[in-house]
Amino acid sequence: MGSWSIDARVRDGRDRRLSPRVFSFLGRGKQNVSVQMDADPEGNHLLQKIREVAGESSCRVSSALVSGQGRGMVSDGILLPGQDVCRVPMDCFVISPARAVQMSDGLQALDEHIVAELPDWTILALYLVDVMQQRTNSSLYSAYAHVLPQETGSVLEWSDDDVELLRGSHLHTIASEIRHAAESTMADVEALPCPEVYKDRKMLVWALSILLTRVVRLGQDLQALCPGLDFFNHDCSSESFILLDENNRVYVKADRLYMPGEQVMISYGNQKTRGEFLLQYGFLPPASENTYDACLFPIDIVLEDGDDVVTDGIGEKVFPLSLQGLPEGILKYAAVASIQEQQSGGYVTKQDNNILDGSDGDLSKETRKRALKWLIGRMKQRQHDMATSMEDAKRLVGKDGLDTRRQHIGAVLLHEHRVLSKAQFMAQQFYRQL
Repeated sequence: MGSWSIDARVRDGRDRRLSPRVFSFLGRGKQNVSVQMDADPEGNHLLQKIREVAGESSCRVSSALVSGQGRGMVSDGILLPGQDVCRVPMDCFVISPARAVQMSDGLQALDEHIVAELPDWTILALYLVDVMQQRTNSSLYSAYAHVLPQETGSVLEWSDDDVELLRGSHLHTIASEIRHAAESTMADVEALPCPEVYKDRKMLVWALSILLTRVVRLGQDLQALCPGLDFFNHDCSSESFILLDENNRVYVKADRLYMPGEQVMISYGNQKTRGEFLLQYGFLPPASENTYDACLFPIDIVLEDGDDVVTDGIGEKVFPLSLQGLPEGILKYAAVASIQEQQSGGYVTKQDNNILDGSDGDLSKETRKRALKWLIGRMKQRQHDMATSMEDAKRLVGKDGLDTRRQHIGAVLLHEHRVLSKAQFMAQQFYRQL
């Protein structure tokens, strides 16, 4: 069965109804820009169904259609730091794989032994296909089907040409893994003894795109859809997440003061690059706000153990290169990788691997020089191998009338080129100092 290698996002995140008019609010975040919002009757219909089950105080926000962001959540009143924005029992509305099986006619029709072997995302995808075929306004879950977007912007919806622009970047590897996982899931579904309607490729791509952009990890093992709570938009500076408490209630807390009518934001993860946001969610956070933004730089190490080659605890290590300096640990990995390249078998011995037990500062002068030399060469090669050159990336960013996605791809790749150039310069300076 196919499985998904990319982590599900961790949003790890009244008259209460908006009047049917267009209004704007002054953001209280870093930018203080006016954002246009429209009333959202369908989104608030879903939130009302949640309140009917969980209580009026379970949700202190309303849904709005936010210009350039899709749906968002706005405060119904003053929200203080640490105050509950939402808190609802998980068994009231969360769509877990187990609940999806209970609610899906298609999954119910399958042999239980077959269902037991299906990966969670396959089950959730089949559930989404099922609910879209039968959607009415009679239940919370049908109301949820009505508000799901037809397009998400995730990499599953990109053309092959769009993905090819990333070749040479580690983002291309991530994109390929996501798309391959989707293909594996669709192959699994094709082999199931279920009606053809569940095997429609276009519908399955849509369902998997919804999961990629909306699944929330609750605790260590549970991945689920949280209708309504997935309306919250992302802010890089937010410290709010969608979480699960000890009483199995899903909640979001305010991380700062919000005034009535102000959009309440959460974090989709505070260690994602802008490129990763673009692949998974289809949007690009402002460069000035995403403090974790980096060029992902992998170093692969294979360890020999007697007659066997093992990678336990080693394998590929991905370092976040930034404009601020070389990340801790990259020199010791580069040192071991340089030894690996010299070995006829393409792996290192346990003795060589002991270098990884220390820090970069523990390396001898000669080892540091060897590591820096290897690192400089590898970064130069990385830039050379990128399908989109720095000049090409600049043209993508600045070309009028170009598809926004292409401009975003260009912006991400242009940043990677600049980071790689700066990292090479810093590594060369360190090398000269030695």
